[in-house]
Amino acid sequence: MIREYDKCDIECVLEIWLNASVKAHHFVPSSFWLSQVNNMRKLYLPASEVYVLEIDSSVVGFYALYEDKLAAIFVSPEKQGIGIGKQLISHAKSKRRSLTLNVYKKSGELSILPFTRF
Repeated sequence: MIREYDKCDIECVLEIWLNASVKAHHFVPSSFWLSQVNNMRKLYLPASEVYVLEIDSSVVGFYALYEDKLAAIFVSPEKQGIGIGKQLISHAKSKRRSLTLNVYKKSGELSILPFTRF
């Protein structure tokens, strides 16, 4: 079930974000991600429209919208590969007429990918 984020979800969301960031960005030192936890907690999540996906009452993924940008989408590493990300993206696309997503490449270069609602 996908639902709106609640403040009581913060620790689960931060854990998913940190673990998935370290796994996906192995070319970035994990110390960088650890240094950003407080910013996620106090700046980025509160400024965004956040939705979580629960399985058996446990948060296993989330996404954040900021204006027309998919600012974040993360799935617990243990639950990756079973369609949770697709569900989150589909839900995000239903919330906006169009979306963009910023993606960092290994080189540190930023790419902007458009998502269009069909």
